[in-house]
Amino acid sequence: MKQIIFDFKERFMESMGILEYEILFTSGRSHLQFDNMDTSLLIAMLRDNVVAVFEQQYQHGIDYPDEIEEKAAEASLFLPRRSTVYPIQAALSIFAPHEPEKRRSVYNALFFPGLKAFVRFGDLEPNRLLEMLNEPDCDKVYVFPYAGDSYYSFELRITKEQFNMVMKNLGELKFERIANALDEANQKRSHVFPEIPNPEDYLSDE
Repeated sequence: MKQIIFDFKERFMESMGILEYEILFTSGRSHLQFDNMDTSLLIAMLRDNVVAVFEQQYQHGIDYPDEIEEKAAEASLFLPRRSTVYPIQAALSIFAPHEPEKRRSVYNALFFPGLKAFVRFGDLEPNRLLEMLNEPDCDKVYVFPYAGDSYYSFELRITKEQFNMVMKNLGELKFERIANALDEANQKRSHVFPEIPNPEDYLSDE
């Protein structure tokens, strides 16, 4: 597989175009939100090679064996978008003999325990990508876009413990931002929004 180098300093628009239009949102129905904390974190991780992206071409339009077609049809039943049978066939063929844990499907992705990876079919939001990488037994996320003749892998270049800590800090920042937004809204409105509960209030010392 060929690593994609994102140069957000010297070639920002080119790098963003590759990330957005060739990898994450090939359907054109969604776009990266630049004021989103998850997007900002993903860009920073790609810039600093905390997460590396690799591209691999594969052949479209080939006829797969009946066994692969049957397995893909079965796997598609566990995914919300049923129009992705052909990429599922490709993934099952490419990653054979590894089998997906079909009942562990999230965000139109199947989990392959033998690969320690989620395989996602179609568009992918940054927050969902980060959530899958944050799973304790996931080291990479493969993306099979709607369009194109390549699939991509997002792979951690730091330890899982370090990545989990980054995601924990992101969650705390999100919580703080939401709390501050509600506090500001409360000051501008005649009625008061309910306070956000502190997760630590629910933790027992026992």
